[in-house]
Amino acid sequence: MLKDEEEAKKLFKCFEEIASIFPREIDLVEIEEVAREVGRELAKRIGRIELPKPKTEIIDKKNFTVRGNFELLNVNLRGELKELFIKSPSPNFSILFMRDNSRIIDKKFTELQEVTQELEFIAAFDDNGSYVLNIKDIKWISQCMILLTAHEQITFQNIFARYDLFVL
Repeated sequence: MLKDEEEAKKLFKCFEEIASIFPREIDLVEIEEVAREVGRELAKRIGRIELPKPKTEIIDKKNFTVRGNFELLNVNLRGELKELFIKSPSPNFSILFMRDNSRIIDKKFTELQEVTQELEFIAAFDDNGSYVLNIKDIKWISQCMILLTAHEQITFQNIFARYDLFVL
C-alpha cells in the first residue's frame, strides 16, 4: 500500500472517530465544517494525486475476412469503449462482450436487431443490404474482451473501434 493511501485511511478513521463523538442532533453546518477541515488536512498530507490519463486506442480494419472467432479486443486495464462499428455484407455473425468477468453481450446480429429499440448503447440494423452494428459508451474497471464470431466466412467491409485505456 502506498504511504499516501495509508495516510488517507488514517485520516478517514480519525474523521469517523470525531464524527462518533458528536450527538446526532448536531447542526449539519457544523458537521460540514469539520469535513472541510479534515479535507484540508488530507490535502496537505497527501499533496497532489495523479489521476490516470486516458490513452486512446483505435482498431480500423477494412475488407477484413473472418471465419470463426476473431478476438477484437482483450485488455486488462481500466477503460472505456467509445465506439465499436461493424459493417458486414452478411447478418451471420455474433458478438461476445465481456467486462470485468461479466458477460454483457452475447448475441447474434439478428438478436441484437430485435432489441436495438430498447437499448441506448446498441444499434443493429440493415442499411441497404449491409448489416451495421454500433455499440457505444461501455466502461470497465479492470478487464474487457470482445470476440467477433463469423458463422460463415465473411469479409467485413469495416470493423472500427475507438476506446480509452487509463494508465498512470
